Amino acid sequence: MQRKHAVFAQIPAVNCVDNYDTGDVEPRNCDNVSLTQEVNNKIAGLVLKLKGKHNVSQTAVQTVVKNVSDIIHVIQNHTRAAVQHHEVVNGCAPSTLVGFSDIIDGPLLDRKLQSQFMRDKYLVENLGMIQPQKVKLGESVRTHEQQVKTLSRYGYIVPFLPNLSKFLSCPEVMDELQHCNESTDGYMYDICDAEFIKDHPLYIEDQNFLKFMLNCDDFEVCNPVGSHTKVRKITVWYWLLLNIRPVYRSRLPVIQLLAMAKSSHIR
Repeated sequence: MQRKHAVFAQIPAVNCVDNYDTGDVEPRNCDNVSLTQEVNNKIAGLVLKLKGKHNVSQTAVQTVVKNVSDIIHVIQNHTRAAVQHHEVVNGCAPSTLVGFSDIIDGPLLDRKLQSQFMRDKYLVENLGMIQPQKVKLGESVRTHEQQVKTLSRYGYIVPFLPNLSKFLSCPEVMDELQHCNESTDGYMYDICDAEFIKDHPLYIEDQNFLKFMLNCDDFEVCNPVGSHTKVRKITVWYWLLLNIRPVYRSRLPVIQLLAMAKSSHIR
């Protein structure tokens, strides 16, 4: 689930899917992992990387999963034929080895990865993915063809505490929490050097108490200078852990999504 070459790349949160890599996906419990479980975890990591890093559509992801499944079946069929030929020629049976039948006969790609719903469920249960939650923001009344319709307005949130728990489970993040990032020469280099933080009651008990910054931004999902400006504008809220040094704090895997909704629904 991580990139070996990137700092803070082991953060398993839904909005950090770029951290998942096809070569480093591991289950929560690595003891006694079956071959099928390991293959499924690798493919699940591939799916996350395609969607999160490369912005591949769901239809394309479905095509990739199906073709990977076909490739696995071809390899199994050729391996099974080679083993059977070896048994006939040499009179020995390597297929009787423990676990060998799982490789050539077992379904290495579980049905749990065959559909989007089952893949999302698998990612939550096995890789700790945090799903966004749909929240009703209110209702609006619209008249169409002399009929009055009540429309519900929704937004989405990423649960803060579960996401924070996953974030803090990253060894690099915990290492940052063990070190105080304050200035020692009397100059202000970061927000953590500000007086309003040093005057906070929690600062007296522990200088490394968790400090957060909440940001809010708007963005357009279509041409910002076109005729539909502001029609599909999205408002997002995201948070940063200020205990992390500024040199790493601005990196995308460290910026954690909190909520998002259409701007017109929250005005």
